[in-house]
Amino acid sequence: MSFYYKHNLYEELYLFTRPDPAKRGAEALKDYEVCKSYILDNPKYEIARSSTTRQTRTHSCFSYCANGEDLNFLGDDRPQCVDLEPSQRDQIICLYPEEECEKASVKGEVSLSLNPDNQNVVLAPSQAIFAVLIASPF
Repeated sequence: MSFYYKHNLYEELYLFTRPDPAKRGAEALKDYEVCKSYILDNPKYEIARSSTTRQTRTHSCFSYCANGEDLNFLGDDRPQCVDLEPSQRDQIICLYPEEECEKASVKGEVSLSLNPDNQNVVLAPSQAIFAVLIASPF
């Protein structure tokens, strides 16, 4: 299964079926529920700074089936939820853990790293000033 979501291509996905806590344990069910909860956040992620329509690639899971037409999906060949058995509707499709999220940035950020190829430490001066003002007791 592959598709575009908010102008990002997703190809390497796996099916995550709701685990039976009696067989897999409560921790497995908890992990499933956490992943499933991320699906509701998908439309809310920021638009990439380099585009007016592409969302930052920070998604991890999607619904296995479609509930009607979702204009955020392109090339969506997922089955319609109403056509599936209830146990199949509860499945989710997730990216493999090796799949990296897009490294997002904010306007005006400054790298604090001495090595320009390694920008793990960055600071947005406007956000730093705002944080200091909030943290300062008046």
